[in-house]
Amino acid sequence: MGTKKFIIFFCWLACAMGHEFYSSTDLMANLITKEEELVQSFGDYIEAVEVHLLKLRSVLLVLQILKLSGRPDLEMSDPLAAYKLMRRLREEWATIAEYTKLSPFQEYQDLLEYELQQIPGKNDLDEAAVGIIRLQEIYKLYPQNITTDHLTDPTNLEARLDLVSLKGQRSAHISNPDILTLNETSKSTYEALCRGEAVKMKSRRKRQLTCRYSTVGGNPKLMYAPVKEEEEWDKPPFMRYHDVISETEIEHLKNCSRPRLQRSEVNSKDSPVSFNRVSQSAGLTEEDPVVFRVIQRLSDITGMDMESADSLEVSNYGIGGHFGPHYDTGKRDESSDGYRIATILIYLSDVGVGGATVFPNIGASLKPQKGTAVMWYNLLQNGQVDEQSLHAGCPVFRGSKWIATKWIRERGQEFRRRCALSETE
Repeated sequence: MGTKKFIIFFCWLACAMGHEFYSSTDLMANLITKEEELVQSFGDYIEAVEVHLLKLRSVLLVLQILKLSGRPDLEMSDPLAAYKLMRRLREEWATIAEYTKLSPFQEYQDLLEYELQQIPGKNDLDEAAVGIIRLQEIYKLYPQNITTDHLTDPTNLEARLDLVSLKGQRSAHISNPDILTLNETSKSTYEALCRGEAVKMKSRRKRQLTCRYSTVGGNPKLMYAPVKEEEEWDKPPFMRYHDVISETEIEHLKNCSRPRLQRSEVNSKDSPVSFNRVSQSAGLTEEDPVVFRVIQRLSDITGMDMESADSLEVSNYGIGGHFGPHYDTGKRDESSDGYRIATILIYLSDVGVGGATVFPNIGASLKPQKGTAVMWYNLLQNGQVDEQSLHAGCPVFRGSKWIATKWIRERGQEFRRRCALSETE
């Protein structure tokens, strides 16, 4: 087997070092190429062994022709014959020893030993299984809905009736005994919203929502290219901004994030890694001109100051990838920039099924829509945590979910969102 091929393959494997696979669909997508590389390297190894064996058989044939035959005692009585034998043993077999060292066996064995440490391990398989159970639990899926290509969309009413029915009985009160559960909260508002249920936006209320072209209070940058602004929710107000990022910019953010992706963390005293958040993330700085341009655009369309905001964080979700109910307020940082007053969430991909952003305390559900950004406030105007901002990222059922998040701190927003004197506002 060519040494160059092994070197290339070793370098390829090194790129996967330190990663867990199940928490990022983008990283798992590389496993298809990896399997092809493994099969190819195994075939190369077999060819190398066959070539090596042919060389060894040729040497063996020569040895069989040259070796002495007859009575050893008589042949060794000839000094010249004895000398030839000793020289042959010394030189010929030394050469054979070098030939055997050229065997690709040890090289390939070392490769496999190294490779086994870099492909999905037992923990990946276990956590992927937990992700599948999570999908069954939240979306009320029969096992066959996961293992076949004919998957239903939980946001469709007829499909939801099929998912909660048992043996053809159309009753939302009958549970599926084949569904495995991780806990006893499968009927929570969060999970119901993920299935497209419990949404409190009635038709009459929805008709009062508006969409418009906006200059955000007369921003000169938006006079000739106003932003497309849509009301997604009225109380509290959620705004969705359309066409805020181009396809080229999306791919740039994803490509810059890929080599930096690490398991997403949470604010916890016990461990920054939590199974309540299954994804991989990477922070991008404004030193990148594309990142700078996107963040400046977010400031223009939202009217928020970005000076003290957190870095733009790009995330990709894995098998059953989700982020359970949580608040985005975070902690007051050492520089006294304050809590995260608002969140801007950019959807960098569409999601086939699942992956909605839901707000359990108000019954709101926002569907991922590539190229759009959604904004909400995490604090009331009096500076207290807004209980209505509790939100979650639903498990991804089908597709790959990419998002970019910008958390905006309190400092710098004093004249952009004035404080309220009321304890309830």
